[in-house]
Amino acid sequence: MAVPTPVPAGGPVAGRGVVLREARFSAALVARIRRRLGLTQGDFAERYSIPLRLLRRWEAAELWPDSQALAYLRAIAREPAPHREG
Repeated sequence: MAVPTPVPAGGPVAGRGVVLREARFSAALVARIRRRLGLTQGDFAERYSIPLRLLRRWEAAELWPDSQALAYLRAIAREPAPHREG
């Protein structure tokens, strides 16, 4: 999977209030999915090939996932990958 392009909170979409609501929603969504799977940020990032720094910035609402990343996160939520021993 290609690394999603970071989109800064308060970036070039709609009005500032809308962007902040989307950023909080995305941050909550990312953290909720990860916690439901019982994974640390590091484990989640490694399992799903998401750069750890990017995941942390999503959860802190510093950036929000673009549409492809949100689709990927929703797919993870629907069907989490089984744990593979490496």
